[in-house]
Amino acid sequence: MKKLIPKEKLHTFNLEDGFGWEQLCSAIGVPVPNVPYPQANTPVQFDKMQAGFVRKAIRKAVALGTTLVLVPAIGVAAWYYRKLQVRV
Repeated sequence: MKKLIPKEKLHTFNLEDGFGWEQLCSAIGVPVPNVPYPQANTPVQFDKMQAGFVRKAIRKAVALGTTLVLVPAIGVAAWYYRKLQVRV
């Protein structure tokens, strides 16, 4: 982006230095509001949120893996069982 956007129109922020109304409002040229900057994702909230996503992803992976392994295995076992029954 730094190569595409002219320097006078590009605003960059270093999140490690903190980010709030002051940085945002000065970049877009509006006054700083008298309300606190929203902090929606505190570390505790983020950990709880991502833990749910991870659990859901693991369940999906297990279900997919089971389907990809178990269904063909049952098919092969049925075919083999039927092949044995025809011989007898």
